[in-house]
Amino acid sequence: MTEINTILTQLEAASHAGTLKRYEKIGETKPYYGVPMGAISGIAKAYKNRLDLFAPLWQTGILEAQYLAIQIAKTKPDQLTSTALETCLNEQVSVNVLDKLASIILSKRKDSKDWEEYLLIQDQAIFQRLGWFLRAKYFAGKTATNQEIEETLDHIR
Repeated sequence: MTEINTILTQLEAASHAGTLKRYEKIGETKPYYGVPMGAISGIAKAYKNRLDLFAPLWQTGILEAQYLAIQIAKTKPDQLTSTALETCLNEQVSVNVLDKLASIILSKRKDSKDWEEYLLIQDQAIFQRLGWFLRAKYFAGKTATNQEIEETLDHIR
């Protein structure tokens, strides 16, 4: 059994009826096991900073495996390659997972401004939404210049 299979078995064993019910109710992107975020965080501790697991977990397409990949990489977001992250940006991925990717990984990277610009020029609304999230996060950090603020306001108008 590979390490990824072992991890998937751990995730499946952590399934919770209430989480499954909530995912069904909100129409969450399948496949998923229905694992609460707390359990995912607990599993992630055993694999902290194992960036070699990021892509294989993401590629499973399983919701919780993607959440787990994000949790594993969250302390070293700059060490993920741009190629690995570009692979994650797919319209078939759960919007909630993509939001978490933007919040925990992309916004914490040194090149987050580049990701913001890249996402804002995409045709798909979900990616533009992620780009606007990154811009808002940048503004909230109070490092934006007056010119950047004015340019953004002009763009919105």
